[in-house]
Amino acid sequence: MPIDHDTIRDRIKQQIEARADLTVRNVSLAIGSDSALHKFLTGANASIKLETVSNIADAIGVSLPWLLFGAEVESNEATVSEGQIAAIASRALDEIQAGMPLAEIRPAVEATLRAQLGLVLSGQLARPTRQDASSAPGAAIQAAVPTTEAAPAE
Repeated sequence: MPIDHDTIRDRIKQQIEARADLTVRNVSLAIGSDSALHKFLTGANASIKLETVSNIADAIGVSLPWLLFGAEVESNEATVSEGQIAAIASRALDEIQAGMPLAEIRPAVEATLRAQLGLVLSGQLARPTRQDASSAPGAAIQAAVPTTEAAPAE
């Protein structure tokens, strides 16, 4: 589930308009940026940093998952199982292609991690079933990555 900046923008506007104690100016001051929120809300900036969205959520009194995805989590802390972490990492590793320039790897992996984290937070990524390690996603790339283990001393 990719992050939809237009929806985030709409949720922020909705909260500011619904509460008399909130203005773009006082939320901007609360997050420590005079212009980031205004530029995002007016569309001058098409996207916004996750850290800024988190600060905005705190300033307007909503949860980060709600602001990002329109969903609440059942507790104050989202939990991610070891299986979910393994599935997310495998999917991110699948984005790396042989011969891919380093400058392209980070954005590809980050995009996959964002999408997969969104699925976890919205409850759409269930705990994966146990798979044979050789058939698990990412197994091919993991096998192709050289290790730096030293040979045992004789």
